[in-house]
Amino acid sequence: MIPPELENACGMEIIMKSVGLITEYNPLHTGHIYHMQKAKEITGADCCIAVMSGNFVQRGEPAIVNKYLRCAAAIDAGVNLCIELPSFYAVSSAEGFADGAVRLLNSLMCDYVVFGSECGNIDILYNAADILVNEPAAYRDELKRLLSKGNSFPASRQSALVKYMTEYETLQKSNNAPVENITNTLSSPNNTLGIEYIKSIIKHSFNIKPFTIKREGTGYNENVINGLPSASAIRTQYCSYINSESTCINNNSKKFTLPSDLSSLLPGSMAERINEQPPILLDDMTALFNYKMSGLFNKCLYDKISIAKELSSYMDISIELGNRMADCFKGNEPLSSYCMNVKSRQYTYSRICRCVLHIILNITKINAAHYSGENVPYIRILGFDTTGQKYLSEIKKKCSTQIITKTADYKDMLVDDIYCTSIYNQLVYNKYNMIIKDEFRQPVYRKN
Repeated sequence: MIPPELENACGMEIIMKSVGLITEYNPLHTGHIYHMQKAKEITGADCCIAVMSGNFVQRGEPAIVNKYLRCAAAIDAGVNLCIELPSFYAVSSAEGFADGAVRLLNSLMCDYVVFGSECGNIDILYNAADILVNEPAAYRDELKRLLSKGNSFPASRQSALVKYMTEYETLQKSNNAPVENITNTLSSPNNTLGIEYIKSIIKHSFNIKPFTIKREGTGYNENVINGLPSASAIRTQYCSYINSESTCINNNSKKFTLPSDLSSLLPGSMAERINEQPPILLDDMTALFNYKMSGLFNKCLYDKISIAKELSSYMDISIELGNRMADCFKGNEPLSSYCMNVKSRQYTYSRICRCVLHIILNITKINAAHYSGENVPYIRILGFDTTGQKYLSEIKKKCSTQIITKTADYKDMLVDDIYCTSIYNQLVYNKYNMIIKDEFRQPVYRKN
């Protein structure tokens, strides 16, 4: 299933060991380099595979720079093979994001997955994942009780899991971890995502061995950089710098020059490429969202029941949430403000942002059938080096999933990702008058 340009003459059995990193690189920073190096060290893998979100990310926002720049930066920084996580998974809930990424690594016959976590304890995370997959009766009953009170699913699941693990002292069986730390452990974002990765491995009975690295430095959602940075903190400071009155776009090069305090947090490959495209943010989608919502209102003749039903055809939007989104829509406020107005105890801000993306990107519940099942529908290669090329050649005879390097040959498979890239490129053009190559003209990045 591998394209001819990736062939070589080795014709051997799979002898290379591979480690998977599930990433967004939004942007790639020194913390990611540490993750990459430790993953290779822990596993002894020959090939490092990054499964990377495309032009839109799991928090429900556009990536600050396009996927091709982020891929090239990652390959130059030491990743051997960069695969795009299809947009359907990339803008899903944590569970959908993790499951899609792990299934993609399984299709690539990956041996290991290594992820960062606040606790750094794989046994704790594995036990939590096992409970969530197998759902013991006591856990299931508590979850139902909490949901019946109108709490959001993420909050209800966390509380039910904390109660179950506390009462049955599951954590004490894992390296004697203190029970009083259960709540903090299960509420930390990287721990939560790590549990989702392991859940997918357990659920599908994959032969992927998980490892975790204790996350050091700045927290996932912190905006102040302390030690190893977080992508969130870098984005906040970068966008603040871009928006300052002293900064402007060079009309000829369309490039910014990063200040030294920010460029020092990025590997050279990313520091160079982040200058090639100014950032795209959530509020840059305001006009597009308002246009789509206004068209939907018009189609439904401004009938709220019909509007809610129409909205519920999109992924992750129920009739109840559709009603709330319709009631809150004014069409005259920034998108971030709209998402805050829709947010409630039951619906988190991130979920609302993802639902908005589903509307903008036409990600409907009908799409789900194409992306369900044990195997992902395709493997989309964004870039590789000689080691990555060799690994692809080794797995070619056993890989049953279509490997894609040329968009034009598989546009029917990639129709959703092509559309998402088209929307992203329009956002860049509308904001900066900058033209980015479309999916049919962007080559796979190759580092020799």
